[in-house]
Amino acid sequence: AGSCLILLDISDQVGNVQVPVRIQIEETRLEKADFTFELLGYSPVPGFMGCEYGDGKYFKIEEAYYRTAFSHGMNVNTVPYLQSGDVHPGYCPRFEIRDDIPAITDWGEWDKHFSRYLDGSYIRSEAGRDIPVTHMFVPIHENWPMPVSRYYKIKPSTRKYPDVVNECYLKNTDIENDFLPGYREGIKKIFKEFIWHIDEKGWTNTKFVWYLNNKHYWKDHKYQMDWMKGSGASSWWNLDEPVVLIDWEAVAYYGGILKQAQEETGSGQNILFRVDISKYHSQFGFLDGLLKIACLNAVSFSLTEDTARARKEKFGEEYWNYGHMSDIRSPGTESCVNIINVYLKGGTGFLPWNNYGTDKAYDIPTATAGFYPGNRFNLDGPAVSLRLKAAGKGLQMLNYLQTLKCRYGYDDRQMKSFVNSFLNLDSKSHQVFSEDAGMLKYATNPVRNLEKMKKAIMMMIKAREPG
Repeated sequence: AGSCLILLDISDQVGNVQVPVRIQIEETRLEKADFTFELLGYSPVPGFMGCEYGDGKYFKIEEAYYRTAFSHGMNVNTVPYLQSGDVHPGYCPRFEIRDDIPAITDWGEWDKHFSRYLDGSYIRSEAGRDIPVTHMFVPIHENWPMPVSRYYKIKPSTRKYPDVVNECYLKNTDIENDFLPGYREGIKKIFKEFIWHIDEKGWTNTKFVWYLNNKHYWKDHKYQMDWMKGSGASSWWNLDEPVVLIDWEAVAYYGGILKQAQEETGSGQNILFRVDISKYHSQFGFLDGLLKIACLNAVSFSLTEDTARARKEKFGEEYWNYGHMSDIRSPGTESCVNIINVYLKGGTGFLPWNNYGTDKAYDIPTATAGFYPGNRFNLDGPAVSLRLKAAGKGLQMLNYLQTLKCRYGYDDRQMKSFVNSFLNLDSKSHQVFSEDAGMLKYATNPVRNLEKMKKAIMMMIKAREPG
């Protein structure tokens, strides 16, 4: 804070003149909005730069991605496993199953990999202090530590899709009884070991996420990506984006295992059950009291604000929007405005569903390339896209809005009214195909409108400054 004097040169056809201008710079403290911007990935980020686990530069490159995300107010989070049920190297502790009882035998490799992010030391050199990551997945899923094929009683007579799934659905009774007894108890035991280990290490400032990503249709090889050919899929249900009744039953079955482990240990409340949902209005009540983070796609988020707010009030659920960031044909302000709109609707997070481009993304534009691999520029880390910069501007704007809300005691309706006087928040959901995460498309919002809103907020905040 303070003032400075500058000389402004003004020229025209007659001549030049210098005008002295004094600028007063004032200081204010902004409130931090409770909002997560999660950069989701489905494979380890060093792989996008051609670096595999065990390579000498692996951790250096990975940390560079994490630090770059942190500097933009964002969080890297990689799904630890594949649709095949295999876990990425270094993403789980070592364990053994003896007499149907699993036990973690060595935390060393997992701790070496992730402790830097969980104790916050990865960012110390830049932030000046240790700041743990906000969210991190646990590797537990339907095929780890307990393999589905061994413990699921139903053994279809065919491998042909969709016949194999239909046969499974016709033969099922209820999911609790369709597994051998050791399956549920084994997953619960590993959850308890994670809870005890997290407590012992003091990693309580990170929210660990129990997330089931797999879908049965990856059993159809025509849907599989090159790296999946022939591997099939470990899930018999759509655990990610559940659709039919048996999907919801399966998701609730798994969510109940975590809840039971938490109840029996009296701890682990920082492990949250998260589900990505396209059909938020048709949960059949299965997830009541289990779900902690509901990630809603563009269509669901645009239609279900009242339902989401009611569930947040009743069950304590957070709800995020997941989808695409703005593509190259759209103004960058779309990403910025979408974050503001999610916040105004009571959401606490935005999740671009895939964020890491390969080198091809430099030549073929794609909305899922928030980070580009830095190899072209001899970087041991990522290059940042303009769309990610635009999203960062939206995150900064949330802090201004949160400060305004706190200073004036505005409710959600008043906040929406204020923002609507500057921005057009009317939107339409757009999907390329039925399973697409989609995006919300907005009317044109010039950058100057965002700047006008920021200026108005600052003037209102200063008017309520103490003293």
